[in-house]
Amino acid sequence: MYVAHEPTWEWRFIKEVFHRDKLVGMQGFRTFLGSSDPRVREANVLFLSTLTPKRSEFFANDVMFLDDMPRANLNDRFCEMVKEYVGNLGGGLVVIAGPRFGPKEIYQTPLADMLPVIIDPNAELRTAPERPEFRLRHTPHAPRYQFMQLGQSDVENSKAWDNLGKLPWYQPVAALHEQAFALAEHPTDKCADGKTPQPIIAVRQYGKGEVVYIGENEMWRLRRKYGEKYYRQFWSQLIYRLGMSHALGNDKRFVTRLDQQQYRAEDKVTLTVEAYDENYEPLTDEKLASRTLTAELVKPGSNGNETTPIAVPMLRKGVFEIRIPVFTAGEYSLRVKDPVTNKFDEQRFEVLPLSAERRRGVRDEKLQTEIAQQSGGRSYDLTTVSNLVNDIHAEPKREALTRNHALWTTPLWFTLVVALMLGEWLSRKMIKLS
Repeated sequence: MYVAHEPTWEWRFIKEVFHRDKLVGMQGFRTFLGSSDPRVREANVLFLSTLTPKRSEFFANDVMFLDDMPRANLNDRFCEMVKEYVGNLGGGLVVIAGPRFGPKEIYQTPLADMLPVIIDPNAELRTAPERPEFRLRHTPHAPRYQFMQLGQSDVENSKAWDNLGKLPWYQPVAALHEQAFALAEHPTDKCADGKTPQPIIAVRQYGKGEVVYIGENEMWRLRRKYGEKYYRQFWSQLIYRLGMSHALGNDKRFVTRLDQQQYRAEDKVTLTVEAYDENYEPLTDEKLASRTLTAELVKPGSNGNETTPIAVPMLRKGVFEIRIPVFTAGEYSLRVKDPVTNKFDEQRFEVLPLSAERRRGVRDEKLQTEIAQQSGGRSYDLTTVSNLVNDIHAEPKREALTRNHALWTTPLWFTLVVALMLGEWLSRKMIKLS
């Protein structure tokens, strides 16, 4: 969805890029031009007749462009819907500052709170010849974003951005938001603090979505020498980042998620469902017959024929959650029924066997009894161990112990030897032989 007050070169070339894109096409890129004739908007299928269509149509968009628009055209309902679209549903928003109205037109609106920059309501367009023309200067954060890399190498990337040439104007802001990153900046001009360079391209995460701010609408100059090559790459990569980060189209109305794709046996699987009704209002249990969402768990080896019914309770408005224990290794399938379309949204996950170190010790009573019987004994557990003493019938047994000692080590033999030696000595004394 592209919102602008009047046709610009940027809109014309972006439109051509995405009309030829197979994933977007003419029906996927719709425009609201505030200055166009209402009869033209009604008759031409490529245009939106209103800035605030039905919620089901508005929230089915994947990326939204907000070009140069006057405050009078931006009603409060549109601003609140955009804020909900980005913050709650994860949509992407690209804000392009134009030379006629500029970002100060959305000052003190819900849109201003989402921007990567702080708007200066008194800032005036800085344009040549009052201000010198300038070339964009990339920041150290730029290489982290794919849409800022227009070449396969640093040399080609520099060549592509140099092709943009010198820019004749830009819209200044008061400051860079503290949660934002500047990807391209002015080489000399500073913000209100006198230190921070003026951001030209900045990005910020807002809620579940992301907002990109471009402080000029001269990106079409990338076509100057190389046609659509780098221009298409810039916008395609940007749209891919903003659009592919969430469920596409109406699929974002009912989204199921698992906390991970692989588990161990005895783990608990956390299933979270973000659910909205047909009007994209947060779904509550009051609108459900059983006050819960219906789900089915298909276990390994069942071939989809045997399912375990699961009731998913509401955690808060629009969010349902449950933790499911799994014990058997294998491939699982978890299907959650959308109460609006009655279709199932499926999530698959794998359960791996539990490692030996983490297995719980469980007594095999049958094996224990068999081992006891083979040795003529009995098996006991904590409930029967008190019978152990009474079951032991101990009877006294006599055992004969025989010890063999060498004759010369007996006391009698020792005494006899000593006596003989003394007798010999006495005999010698008596006959005076000694």
